[in-house]
Amino acid sequence: MRRLLTLLIPVLLTAACASSGTLASASSTSSASASAARSPLPAASSSPLPVGSPVAARILAPATVMPVVGLCSAVLEHTADGNAWPLLCRGGRVNVLAWAFYAQLLPHTLAAGRQATLADVWAAMCHEGNATNVELEYGFDIAAAYYGWTFSFDPTAIRC
Repeated sequence: MRRLLTLLIPVLLTAACASSGTLASASSTSSASASAARSPLPAASSSPLPVGSPVAARILAPATVMPVVGLCSAVLEHTADGNAWPLLCRGGRVNVLAWAFYAQLLPHTLAAGRQATLADVWAAMCHEGNATNVELEYGFDIAAAYYGWTFSFDPTAIRC
């Protein structure tokens, strides 16, 4: 399933991981590469994003700024690998329950901020301890929606 998030956030940059584990390069991408991105839903799911209940705009900890998108509340479904979704509701609104779930696991990533660069996000993810690849992917996705990041990369390629 194609990453629904890429329909909401324009993809301008992608990064490649060098064998040494450092950020190697960033290059412009087209919408064609965006259509080949990951899905913010578990692979087995073909469900559309839930409508969710609207939530009043507010700063969600550990963020220190307001989100660039609306907020919602949708019941979390916990996956077999210990993750939770949906990250977003229809219209690209951030699910506050998913944010709270991932804020406990990925506080550095979710606190990176609106002005974070790809290198900043990379460094934040390297401080997330024993986070799994899926946790890193979901954390990046929800933070990208919240902050309006316009870059994309594969969090599973990080070598710290």
